[in-house]
Amino acid sequence: MTMRVPTAGAFGPQTFPWIVAALCLLTAALVVVEVFRHPERVIDDPDQDQFSGVSALHDPFDPTFAPAAHLEAEAEAGAQAGPDPGTKWRLLGIGLATLVAFTLVLEPLGWLISATLLFVGMSLALGGRHHLRALVIGLGLASLIQVVFSGLLGMQLPAGILGV
Repeated sequence: MTMRVPTAGAFGPQTFPWIVAALCLLTAALVVVEVFRHPERVIDDPDQDQFSGVSALHDPFDPTFAPAAHLEAEAEAGAQAGPDPGTKWRLLGIGLATLVAFTLVLEPLGWLISATLLFVGMSLALGGRHHLRALVIGLGLASLIQVVFSGLLGMQLPAGILGV
């Protein structure tokens, strides 16, 4: 599969990967700085989501913080929570099947239909239950990506049966 890439323009397909790479490097640098600034993150409330970003940050050299007591409380909470449910093979299979199906139907169906189905399938694989909402959001994302690639980058994504 080959794609014709236009060479004209300052902001084109050759520039876009450099912008993405720079953003990835900046994000990685910020993560490293955050880890060095706050080497140990501790959640005060065991019911609080550890990924919400609202958890309290503690200085590891703070003498008022008692890590042993906190570890005991976590152990008790873990014992009451029950066993880890493990891998959800059905959802993993849905995600993998969605990716494989996307690669197979991209050329014949085109970007808009294939990407919409990809976003809906991945929403289901991640546990989404609102199918109509996933379909509308998937169509919106696929359309937005089509506009960005066609209008801003000058790259044509596969049109498929729609012929757009």
